Amino acid sequence: MVMAFVVGIILFHVFIAHGLHVGVYETDNEDSDIFQPATHLKVISSFDSPNCSEPVCTGPLSNIYCSGKILHASWLFGLQRSCPGDMMRNSPAFILKEFSKLKYPLKRDEFKAFCFENFASVPYLKYAELDDWSESPPNVVLLKDTKFWKFVNELNQIWKNLGREFIPKVHELPHLFPIVPVLNRFVVPGGFFQIYFYWDSYWIMKGLLFSNMKSTVLGMLENFASIIDRHGFIPNSGAIQLSRRSQPPLFTQMVADYISVVENKTTLSRMVTYVERELMWWQLNRNVSVKSASGETYLMYQYRV
Repeated sequence: MVMAFVVGIILFHVFIAHGLHVGVYETDNEDSDIFQPATHLKVISSFDSPNCSEPVCTGPLSNIYCSGKILHASWLFGLQRSCPGDMMRNSPAFILKEFSKLKYPLKRDEFKAFCFENFASVPYLKYAELDDWSESPPNVVLLKDTKFWKFVNELNQIWKNLGREFIPKVHELPHLFPIVPVLNRFVVPGGFFQIYFYWDSYWIMKGLLFSNMKSTVLGMLENFASIIDRHGFIPNSGAIQLSRRSQPPLFTQMVADYISVVENKTTLSRMVTYVERELMWWQLNRNVSVKSASGETYLMYQYRV
């Protein structure tokens, strides 16, 4: 349990460090202790494998971006901000084969050369203009309280800075990027978090609907529907390091919030299919039985890896 927690913290930092690479990072705090260990090793004598009961991610990229010797070396050498990079220059199998040719004790310069040959710093996100943004949406105009109006108006201005979309190359070569791509533009939480997040998007959509940005919300719903179609559920985030980690299944409420404003039965009919598929996934993969003090047993959903 302790080891799993430690690994989780490390991978969270891996994700944050990786978030610096998307090309739209909004802070100059590059000397943060999160990214800069007190010392960098020059030589690694062996690989220490953490004992985890559940893999953080699965698939061809898992032994590069989520666990394994490359990630281990990257952190010990202090190269986690650039290796593994935003995009692979070669296939996962080729990269792992090339790394296997390196011998322990592993020198930092040798590993750095390997990283340069196999990874590229290609920002996979870019700013996106949100076409339905308005300087004075109706709900803001109707506010009478001056102080409250000023606060809400300033919040409305923030949307312009948080629109994102994946670069065309992501859609052309998705197998080379450590992400779960989506087609439509979306709004990110900001700061360290420069990709879409499930839980955050629930609250973001509420704000967007208040700002009358219905088109942006529909695009985000369609993004999540496409993820359900491909993966069965919506993960914590679009970053592969969090692609197996579940968060509360809020897609149902997202759809309900949107329909309550738009009242479009065609969209509702289309989205209900994905609502049902996601809840079925939870019923099959994340259900737990909980016994109450009175002896009654309840079936509940548990969000976890």
